[in-house]
Amino acid sequence: MKKLISGLSLLFLIGVTSVALASPFAVTGDFPTDAVTSCKFTLNGGSVVSIVPTVSTDATKSYCSFDVVSSVNGNNVVSVTYTNLWGSSAAVPFSYAKTLPPTPSGIKLRE
Repeated sequence: MKKLISGLSLLFLIGVTSVALASPFAVTGDFPTDAVTSCKFTLNGGSVVSIVPTVSTDATKSYCSFDVVSSVNGNNVVSVTYTNLWGSSAAVPFSYAKTLPPTPSGIKLRE
């Protein structure tokens, strides 16, 4: 029984750690599943990345998510267009700032 509890605890910690270390993602709003065949993302005007939509728990809706781990420090812009067999939508930009924590200072020994 102790081994089972230890094993389950380890799996829980691995799961929590992997979620905590997950990259930030730009996520679209839901759209009708049959309306969009791909989402095309660009980060700061770079290369276009085509993403296949993910079906939501409600099977009639889908969304797309784009890993923004490669964002530069400071201001960033992600643009997304939806595509289907008829063409592409207009691009919609989303702006955000990547801010790193400050450098540690005031480190000393304490009794």
